[in-house]
Parts: sequence; structure tokens; C-alpha cells
Amino acid sequence: MNSSMEALHPSDATIKTLWGLIIALFFIGSIVGSFFIRLTAEKVGSRPASSRGFVNMMSGTILQLGTVFGSIIAMPEVFGSSNRWWLIYAFEMLPIFISIVWMIFVYESPIQYLHKDDQENAKKSIIFYYGKFAAVNSLDEILLELNQQKSKAQQNKANFLAIFKSRENLRGCLVGCIVATTVGFSGVTIIGVYCVEILTTSGLTHLQSSIATTLIMIASVVSRASSEGFRRGFLDCCTFFLSFSGYIWKALFDASLQCFKMSEMRPAIIKLHEKGYSVRKIEEMLDVPRSTVQDHIKRFEETRSNKDRKGRGRKRTARSKKNVQRAKGMLKRNKTTKANSSRKLAKKLSVSQTSAMEILREDLGMKSWKMQKCQKLNEEAKKIRRERCPALLRRFDRGSHRRIVFSDEKLFDIQQCFNHQNDRIWSEGKPDTEERAIERTQKAESVMVWAAISARGKTPLVFVDQKTKIDRHVYMDMLNDHLFPWT
Repeated sequence: MNSSMEALHPSDATIKTLWGLIIALFFIGSIVGSFFIRLTAEKVGSRPASSRGFVNMMSGTILQLGTVFGSIIAMPEVFGSSNRWWLIYAFEMLPIFISIVWMIFVYESPIQYLHKDDQENAKKSIIFYYGKFAAVNSLDEILLELNQQKSKAQQNKANFLAIFKSRENLRGCLVGCIVATTVGFSGVTIIGVYCVEILTTSGLTHLQSSIATTLIMIASVVSRASSEGFRRGFLDCCTFFLSFSGYIWKALFDASLQCFKMSEMRPAIIKLHEKGYSVRKIEEMLDVPRSTVQDHIKRFEETRSNKDRKGRGRKRTARSKKNVQRAKGMLKRNKTTKANSSRKLAKKLSVSQTSAMEILREDLGMKSWKMQKCQKLNEEAKKIRRERCPALLRRFDRGSHRRIVFSDEKLFDIQQCFNHQNDRIWSEGKPDTEERAIERTQKAESVMVWAAISARGKTPLVFVDQKTKIDRHVYMDMLNDHLFPWT
């Protein structure tokens, strides 16, 4: 039993390695995130209205930091006890309590008071954030600027594309992007992913860890709402829903992983059952559902094996053995795509074209190959080639083929060429015939080009006069004038 239990749980070295990786990623990400915050604050500015995203993000990071320290202290490997899981919530709630108490004595941003038409508290907020140096004459200027921002926000609050029409809005968009990047770098994502594992190693069961993760998420939302005030921005909502989606995907992954590990737990369940342990005792020891234990025991008693029953799962209908053999017979009779393309094969087998392609490629291991042109050879031509090839090999066995020069000439006509299928014109209606017509002549103007090539290179192009008729005398003159000087 002890060996079965040890096989189901990770070793201390594995747990310590995982924790070291999490902590290293968290602190490295925090340093990178702080660098982004400092750089953006210097470029954009740190006015209260522009810094609310930073305050909101940092409160969430501090909250998750408390979770990390609480989880580390609650680990059995630290103090040798598995009953200190309550320290996770103690470190979790401490920043929330401090944040709530601190928010009672802190003014909201001036723009928030202006949205409520509270000019007096807006001035106090400006003095609180900007310091005592903000004199009465500068207060009016700041209020005027904030009122202009308020009016612009009210005019453009329903227009999402207004972000790209103002430099100020673009700067705010930049701040939002940097905040989102910093949230990813700061380790919050890592802690969210490994939250269930962290709580499991602190002494909780898998179900208790899942419930605790949900409570941590709710506490995080409450803390962020308290630090943000009554007005939540679009970025915060997106961050929350993205985080919530991450928890959902993590839960689905854990469920699939749990199903995958059930086959590995079968030997332990059967071994404990043979030793006389009850279903309830096995359920508590291995932390698996009771129905799973009962199903494994029932399967073992019926089949005397830990393997799955034969015939489980959905049966193949399109890629059945019968269809594979039919396709193999069709291709044996005619392999060309003219008779048995994937579309035609799918029609004959009454399956989809995708299933037909899978039968061809995966079940039969076939690929499509292009047809190639070749010289048609009869028996007489083959006999002549067999006689000449040895003589040619003996003739050029010492590299004498490098002294051969290959030359040819080509006649090019200068009239427009076109493809009937691909060359078209765009028009709303049927265009005139003149626009679509391509003039052709029987004997179009042309130009003769001659060139030669060898192992040493290629000759320059030689343009022959159009009226010149190539005969042996003209060809010898071309060799003397162009080829021999080049060689």
C-alpha cells in the first residue's frame, strides 16, 4: 500500500523544484513589470486620473503576493505541519483589510468628483494628490483642464474608435497595454495556474483546493473593487473576465488530466481492494470519486484485467475497415486522379472529402504524385541507346565533356501573349469588345536570339537580324565572330 501511495504522489524534490520555479518566475516577472511601470510613468505622466490603472494593478499584485507568502508558510516542507493552511487566508485578507481602511482616508481622483459635480471635494483631491504647492490660482486651471477632459469623455464615451483620434486617448491605450503586459509578467498568471497545486501541497484535498481557489478569486475581485471605487473601467472588466476564463480552462485541464490519471490509479485501487479495504476507505486514501472505485473493481471482477474493455468508444463509420478495403481495391484498378480523385472517391464511398483524404493518406499511406513527360522508346530505339551509351562513357570518361559547347537559337515574337483562363479585366458590367480584344497576326514581328553554354559559363546573347536566314555559312560566321573569341 505504501508503494502504491508513493507512486501516486510527487516526491519532495519535485515539489521543491516546482516551488523554486514558481518563486523565481514571480520575482523575475515583478522586476520586469516594475521596469515597465517606471518607463511608462516617465513617458506618459503620473497624474491621478492616469495612475488609477497602476493603483488597481498593484493592489491585485499585492493580494496575490500575500497568497504566495501564505502558501509558502503553509507548506508541510517548511514547518513540518499540514495544518497551517489558514495562513494562506490570513496573508490574503491582511492586504484587503489594509486597503479598505486606507481607502476611507484617501480622496478619490479629481475626475471622479467632477463626474459627480462635486467641485469642493475635487479641489481637496487636487491638493491631496498635487501637494500644498497647488495655489488657488492654479486650482482653477487644473479644474478647467479636468472639466474639458470630462466633457470630452462624455462626448466620446459611446464611440470606441475615438481612441485613435486623440493623442491623449492613445497614451491611455498605451498605459492599458503596459498594465496588461505587466499583469502577465508579474506572476499573477503563474499563481492562478498553480493555485490548486499550491493549496494541495499545503494539506488540502483536491476538492477543498478547488473551493479555496474560487474563494481566493472572489476575494481578489472584492479587493480590486474596494481599491478602485464605484467606477470600474473597461480594462478592469476585461482583466477579470480573462482571469475567470483562465480559471475555467485550468479547471477543464485538471478534469481531463484527472481522467487521464484514472488508468494509472487502477492498479492501486485493485491492490487495495485485494487487501480487504472497503470502497469508502479506498476513496479517502486515494482521493478519487466513489463511483470510479466501484467501476474499477467491477471491471476487474468481470474481466480479471486492469485494461479497458474491448469495443469502447465511438465506432468508425467513414474510415471503417470496409471503406478502406474498397478504396484500396479502386486504386488498385486505376490509380489516376482522373478516375479516383479524393472528390470522386468520397462520392463512391458515400463519405466526406476530408474522410476520403484521411483514408488515402493515413490509412493507406499514399501521396499524390504529378505525371511526368518522357520520350517514347520502342525496342529499336532502346537497342541503339544500349550500343551508344558505353561508347559515350568511354569517350567522356576523363572529363572531356567539359570541353563541349552547347548552342541553340530561339525565335521570339513580340506580340502580346495572354492566358485565356487567368488574364481578365474587372468591370461592373459587360465591357466593350475593344477593351477585351487582344490583336493577333499570322506573321508577327520577331527577333532571333542565339546563345551558347559550356562548363566554363555562358556566352552573351547574340541578336540575329530578322531577315537573315540561318544556313551553314551564317552559322560559321557566328561561331567565328562570337563563340571562338569568347572561348
